[in-house]
Amino acid sequence: MDQRVVEEARDSLEWAKLLKREWEARARSPFRDFFVASHQGWDDRKVRERRAAADAEMALTGLHTERLARMEVLEVGCGVGRLAGVIAPRVKGYTGFDIAPAMVEEARRKNEGLENVRFFVSGGLDLPMEAKDREYDLAFALAVFIHCPRDVIGELIRNVYTSLAPGGEFRFQVSADPSDPTGIRSAEDARAIHERIAETETALPAGAEAFLSEHYIGARFRFEEMGPFLREAGVGGGAARIERYDLGSIYVILGKP
Repeated sequence: MDQRVVEEARDSLEWAKLLKREWEARARSPFRDFFVASHQGWDDRKVRERRAAADAEMALTGLHTERLARMEVLEVGCGVGRLAGVIAPRVKGYTGFDIAPAMVEEARRKNEGLENVRFFVSGGLDLPMEAKDREYDLAFALAVFIHCPRDVIGELIRNVYTSLAPGGEFRFQVSADPSDPTGIRSAEDARAIHERIAETETALPAGAEAFLSEHYIGARFRFEEMGPFLREAGVGGGAARIERYDLGSIYVILGKP
């Protein structure tokens, strides 16, 4: 049978189980920090800290200090909690969850002592039950959905959206179909994003290829697909801002009325 047909036959629960196994293996590998945030200098602590600060700023773009201080924030795919220490001092509460138990274990260790921070392990399709005790003013998934098949992305978007407070936002990106140039912005305000994306490019460390999946690549979307995809995911009633700055990614800010 054609490999693509086999992969498309998987249901979302099977995909989630596969993702959990593979990311747990990566979390326990010597290349964990590369897989958490693939960029030049991934094995240099100071570089990682600078990049974490830059990524946190990207996640919080446009949110003023006073508003942030009142916000409950949810990070989808928190990894080892590299952004928690940057974001937590600026917000009311931070909750992060990840599919890999070893990632969550390290996140708790790294952020021990931060009173408004908590981390949970998820099944891969929904928020952990412990994280459903509140509504979130901001949720974000940074470089998470680029690793996921469509069914998993759709279920996570729907479930995270449900967890938002009225007026809350879910910010995320997906991989774009590079053969489709539709929607790319060339305005001056896109320059910083172009530079940010270019800086993340890096070569795969020798030996890390053993931890890469042979089973799937993250779903790629054409720009005009995103609106219908969000409606299919059951969040069509939300206000979605869909933007694209380069061939590789589509960015979405999904607001809840």
